[in-house]
Amino acid sequence: MMPRDDRDDVEQKSPPPPGYPLGAPLPALRSAPDWEERGEKERDRAGSPKPLPTNIALIGFMGTGKSTVGRALARRLGWRYVDTDARIEAIAGCDIPTLFACEGEAAFRAREAQVVLGLAAGAGQVIATGGGVPLRAENAAALRTAGLVVYLTARPDVIVARTERRAADRPLLANRGDRDLLTHVMALLGERAPRYQQAAHLIVDTSDRSPENIAAEVARKAEKWAVGAAVSAASAAGEGR
Repeated sequence: MMPRDDRDDVEQKSPPPPGYPLGAPLPALRSAPDWEERGEKERDRAGSPKPLPTNIALIGFMGTGKSTVGRALARRLGWRYVDTDARIEAIAGCDIPTLFACEGEAAFRAREAQVVLGLAAGAGQVIATGGGVPLRAENAAALRTAGLVVYLTARPDVIVARTERRAADRPLLANRGDRDLLTHVMALLGERAPRYQQAAHLIVDTSDRSPENIAAEVARKAEKWAVGAAVSAASAAGEGR
């Protein structure tokens, strides 16, 4: 299985609150109370910057829009867009299929982990990850520590529609035996979805939506998440005095 399979075909931090280990679900996002809404309005009138995570990492299966949504989100926020696969290729000086064939999967995964750790040390980035990145616990932990992790999902039929034209070029989809593509995708999602959910702070469905619309939702939820994380951190600091 080659990481290139995890590319998207869609038309194209603040740290997590203390006390939330990897995989622990965060409280559900609620409507802002009146005092918070008033505070946001006052802040906007004063021209103060909106709170945001240090970074936003997009994870998920191929065809869910990580690349196209990532670019749209980076434009909206004025941040840098980074693709983990593209970064690996730039460092290695060759494309991933060649790298995979020459060095093998173990070596590739080691390079991938190094790239994730390096990106986790930065700020102001929208990071689009390969589909296999969050399947390793150390990668998921680094992304969660570096900012907000958003799991992009899509219905199986939508994923098939977005990826079927290039399915033959994707070993993960091509090597499916006698199974039709939809059945194969559903089986793979069944294997991976729990790991994606465990790594994510938020989940956003990209089915039948434009990248700009999805990016707007992610940006809105990222701001609310950052406010909640800041409140939790301040509360924990106060309790520790």
